[in-house]
Amino acid sequence: MSQAARRASLAWFSHCEIRPLGAGFINDTFQVQNQKRSYVLQRINGSVFPNPRLVMSQTSRVVDHITAKVSGWVPALVPNLAGELLHEDAKGEVWRLWDYVEGTETHQSLRSAAALQSAAQSFARFQNLLIDLPGPRFEDPIPDFLQLERYLEYFAQLQPEESWVRFVAERGALSELFRERTGYIHGDCKVNNLLYYVGSDNVAAVVDLDTVMYGHWAWDFGDLVRSAAGEAGTFSLYRYEMLLEGFLGETNVVPTVDELVLSPRYVTLMLGIRLLTDHLQGDRYFKVDAAGDNLLRAEAQFRLLESMERAEVGMQALARKTLSAN
Repeated sequence: MSQAARRASLAWFSHCEIRPLGAGFINDTFQVQNQKRSYVLQRINGSVFPNPRLVMSQTSRVVDHITAKVSGWVPALVPNLAGELLHEDAKGEVWRLWDYVEGTETHQSLRSAAALQSAAQSFARFQNLLIDLPGPRFEDPIPDFLQLERYLEYFAQLQPEESWVRFVAERGALSELFRERTGYIHGDCKVNNLLYYVGSDNVAAVVDLDTVMYGHWAWDFGDLVRSAAGEAGTFSLYRYEMLLEGFLGETNVVPTVDELVLSPRYVTLMLGIRLLTDHLQGDRYFKVDAAGDNLLRAEAQFRLLESMERAEVGMQALARKTLSAN
């Protein structure tokens, strides 16, 4: 893929240095350095996003809208030598170039209260900034994305092991929740989709905008909690409280206790099913280093889900307390 990236980079530069960047499961990402500065070159994964040009059109709308309000809150897209925001190579792969945000770093996990609160504030702020996004409502970037009931249907068609069938069936009622669309969301609220100032607990920018869609606000909150409040299959009430404080201090929505408690379980079950389904289908969606990686990832999500279930009473108490304080 590095050779394909090098060829794609010629759409922007006559000469540059390229190296892999990040550890994402979907797109291929590279840091590009020319004589002046650094950039981020990405290949949009057409196996995941069936219409990369639609994704780019919607992403550029997000960038323009947010940048007009808060400069630098999302990275800028860089036109190529032909003045286009995307480049399609000879194999039909679609590439784009972002500004590299200097002086920032990503984290795979967060530990300090300030960093957790900043993460939650940032994703809530991101939703707020898109409330008045003009133009036609976005199409879903991935068919049925974040809709648990649809993933349950796909899973059932694969005839998985009986133990997995029972585990999922016992929690299937979660699919009845969060079906309505309430506004624009980020769609992939993992903590590594935030850029922090180096050595700081403060977020500098929000990245990975391909999944921005019109959905339920709690899909974002649930994914953030799943991403930031669990480690090694164990759910942390302390981290959950910090995320609650950050999100509720910034959001414009008025959630219920049940939404704050159940949305992390909804998203965690959904991701576990997606990973297990991908494993059963031969790892078509999420990148793997070896066969079985997605099975291990699915098992980790299911352990985290069980830990959330055991923490339900504590989560309810914290949600009530934080709602009252806000």
